[in-house]
Amino acid sequence: MVTRLNDSSRDQQLYGVELNWAYGTFKLYTGTQPGSAGGSHSDTLLATFTFNGFGAKSSGVMPVTTGAMTLPVTAAATGTVGWGRIESAGKIADLTITVTSGGGDIEMPDLSVTSGDSITLSNMNFNQPGA
Repeated sequence: MVTRLNDSSRDQQLYGVELNWAYGTFKLYTGTQPGSAGGSHSDTLLATFTFNGFGAKSSGVMPVTTGAMTLPVTAAATGTVGWGRIESAGKIADLTITVTSGGGDIEMPDLSVTSGDSITLSNMNFNQPGA
C-alpha cells in the first residue's frame, strides 16, 4: 500500500520540523557523522549557523529564507566539511553533506573551509515528500 499526502498534509507535517528546530543551530563538522543521531564524536567544529525561524510552507517545502538564519558566519577552524548537525533543546538531526549533485542531505559547491572564512548558505529547504 502506498501512502500519499496532499499539499496541506505535507505542509502541516513541516510544522513539526519548525517546532523542533526553528531557533536551533546548524553546525558543520569534519569527519564522518556518528552512527546514530546525536551520537558522540570527536570531529572538528567548522562553523555554526543559528536559525531564526523559517519561511512559509508551500507544497511540502519549507525554505530557510533570508532573515531566517544569521548569515554569514565566520569559520571557526580549517578542514573539509564531512557532515552537519541540526540541534535545538535536545532534538537532533545529523545530515550528510556532499558537493553539489553529490546526493547529500545538503550540497555545497566546495567542502573546503579555512578558519576565518565567511560562510553563507544560498539555498536550504526542508522537504516533506508526498509519495
